[in-house]
Amino acid sequence: MIPNCIPCIDGNEKKYLNEALDTNSIAIGEFITKFENHVASYTNSSYAIAVSSGTAALHLALLANNISKDDEVIIPDLTFAATGFAVRYCEAWPLFVDCNSDTGILDLKKLRNYLKENCCKKDGKLFNKKSGRIIRAILPVHLYGHPVDMDELITIIDDYKLTLIQDAAEALGSKYKGKYIGSSSHTSILSFNGNKLITSGSGGMVLTDDKKINEKVRYLANQSKKNEVDFIHGDVGYNYRMPNINAAIGLAQMEKIETFIKKKRHIMTEYEKYFESNKNISMIVEKEWATSNYWMPIMQIDSANCKKNIHEIISQLHIIGVEVRPVWKPLSQQPAFEKCQKMNNKNSLKYFNSSICLPCSVSITDKEIKEVCNSLRDVLHS
Repeated sequence: MIPNCIPCIDGNEKKYLNEALDTNSIAIGEFITKFENHVASYTNSSYAIAVSSGTAALHLALLANNISKDDEVIIPDLTFAATGFAVRYCEAWPLFVDCNSDTGILDLKKLRNYLKENCCKKDGKLFNKKSGRIIRAILPVHLYGHPVDMDELITIIDDYKLTLIQDAAEALGSKYKGKYIGSSSHTSILSFNGNKLITSGSGGMVLTDDKKINEKVRYLANQSKKNEVDFIHGDVGYNYRMPNINAAIGLAQMEKIETFIKKKRHIMTEYEKYFESNKNISMIVEKEWATSNYWMPIMQIDSANCKKNIHEIISQLHIIGVEVRPVWKPLSQQPAFEKCQKMNNKNSLKYFNSSICLPCSVSITDKEIKEVCNSLRDVLHS
């Protein structure tokens, strides 16, 4: 099996992990601070808070920005379910916005039209006329490593006075107009799950330049302890801290991030070269203002000229040993979110039914990439 995306453990991971074990620093230790400082410096963020998962980071980022019961938060329809789950953890409601057909990221033109036609401002607040709820924030996702058009997004935020929280779970190392995602005054989150660009086994991180956001996230993530000695808890808190042993792995991975990004971009280039003459296949490539980490190379297949649907193609590739995956299923189609507001999300559904994530482990060889391409060609033509 050529796997879809597995980690590369060939640096200081074992060394740092053994150091943590040898000093009995399993839960608390210096690797947490070192990992946080490294990521903060790399992304040009003032603060980085390591937590137990990307989902925990999302939840904490929303809470720290005062998202609460019956608020609405704008999120893209095409994203991993955790983006929507975190909103519901706050007893708030996602408002699903369609994606662009060419990149899969949030369609800002459709969003602006929706806000203009279906919302109204009253007493300095933005109300959704369909639900009657206040829209508090927008949570864009830099999907599969491709940044959202931040300049256009900021104009919408300024016009409607919305809070911005960025889901950069898949976009560590990606850039918008030369600046790393997360290098802004707004709150952002990262994920270090096993298949991400770098991994800590499990883990996430909140990035911010706001001292108060930093303090609130750390407070909530540590069971809202106001007094470590007497165990005084000021609020309902969460056990969201990252263990030191996970941070040790994350730090070792972070030391290789530029090498990983270079390899990911090489993988994408190889796929592009192989399929450039095939009119029925296209790769999702970065816009001129973006530098993607190409966490996952996304291929779109022209379903009108293909005898098989995308899910048949995926199944047949699995049988012959190539682990491709579908893109995220639109959240508006998920039973867990059936009561949430949505617009006409036809692009998201079309994207889901025409796109696949190709194998892209940083350890994949050019020979294996060619095997993937030949296997895909055979399946499409069989």
